[in-house]
Amino acid sequence: MITSKFILKLAALFIVIIASFTSAQSQTYKRKLKAHASFRAPMLKNIDKIELLSVESRMGNIEKVEATKLVERKEAQNILGVWRKQKLRGYSNAACHQPPYALKFYSKGKMVLFVTVCWSCHNNAFIVPDVKHWVDFQADSQAANMLKEIFEKAFPSEKKFG
Repeated sequence: MITSKFILKLAALFIVIIASFTSAQSQTYKRKLKAHASFRAPMLKNIDKIELLSVESRMGNIEKVEATKLVERKEAQNILGVWRKQKLRGYSNAACHQPPYALKFYSKGKMVLFVTVCWSCHNNAFIVPDVKHWVDFQADSQAANMLKEIFEKAFPSEKKFG
């Protein structure tokens, strides 16, 4: 026969297990937020060329590169100026990437940053060594519209913006 004392001990043990599990999940979530909050986009010094990419994407993953355009010197500096005006607002968990575009920034022949851009989910995915950072950006800003125009001009036959 089960005594009430045994039931109370069992209930207390159950509560301790649930509380431990909840605490562990909370700590993991806080570490993830801290890791994302600590992300800083590279300063992008000495950029000498930028590669614009039109990509096919599913669930935030690049399936195939549809077209590329390499820009150098003054045109690269103009695009870099537009890029620097983007308003990054912190961690984003969105990952639709429609319409999907990407940029590769080069300095002295070495790629220093790869980033994908999505206006639908207001997301930039920064890929730096060993880590992918999803960052929310203000997709309806004047700077974001300027970036959108750069891609529309680079890939005029693609009507990704409806």
